[in-house]
Amino acid sequence: MAEQDVFNKKHADVVAKDQKAILEELSLPPAVIEFIRKNEKNLKLGIIIFLVVVVAVEGYKKYTSVQTEKSSTLLYTALQTADDTQKVNLLKKLTDKYGRTGSGIWANIELGHLAFKNGDFAKAAGIFEAILGKMPADNTAYPLVQYSLAQAYENLDNVEKAKGAFLKLAQIPGFAGKGDLGLARIYEKHGDPEQALTYYKEYAELPETQPGPTKDWVLAKIDQLKK
Repeated sequence: MAEQDVFNKKHADVVAKDQKAILEELSLPPAVIEFIRKNEKNLKLGIIIFLVVVVAVEGYKKYTSVQTEKSSTLLYTALQTADDTQKVNLLKKLTDKYGRTGSGIWANIELGHLAFKNGDFAKAAGIFEAILGKMPADNTAYPLVQYSLAQAYENLDNVEKAKGAFLKLAQIPGFAGKGDLGLARIYEKHGDPEQALTYYKEYAELPETQPGPTKDWVLAKIDQLKK
C-alpha cells in the first residue's frame, strides 16, 4: 500500500512537471501561467462544460436535420396522394409529429386549402387564423395565408372580417392589387359602389398593375360605376 502511495505521488509529480514544461514552452506571460495554475480546477470545469455544450449543439443539429428530412418525405407523400381522405390523414400525422418544421407549416396550409376546396370555409378560416397567429409577418408564406383567410371570410359572407383580411393583404408589398380587388368586390356586392370605385381605381393606378384581361375588366368596372 505504501509503495502504491509513493508511486502515485511520483506519478503526480511527473504530471505536474510536464504541465509546467508545456506552459513554459507556450511562451505565455508569467501572469497568465500563474492565473492558469491558480484556477486550474475552474478552467478544467469550464472546458468540460464547453465540450458538453458543443456535443449537445451538434446533437441537436443532427436531430433537427433528421426531423426535417422525415417531415419533408411525409409532406411529399401526402401531396402525391390523390385520395383527399388519405391526404388529410397524412397531413394531420405530419402536423402532429413535425408541426414546428417548415413541412409541418405547409401541411397546415394544405389542410386549410382542402377544407376550402370542400366548401368548409369556417374550418378553413380557423386553420388560416391559427397559422397566422404563429407565423412571423416576414415569412414568405404569410401573404398566401392572409389571402386564403380573406377568401374564406368572403365565402362565409363575413363582411367585416373579410374587409379586415383584404385590408391587411393590401398593406403587404406586392399584394396591394389582390387586396384592392377583394375590397372592391365586397363593397360592390354589399351596396357601396362609391367605395368599390375607390378600390378599383387604386388597383388600376398601382405601378405593378400590368395591362391584361384583369386590368381591362377593372377599367370597364370603373366606367360602369361612374355612370
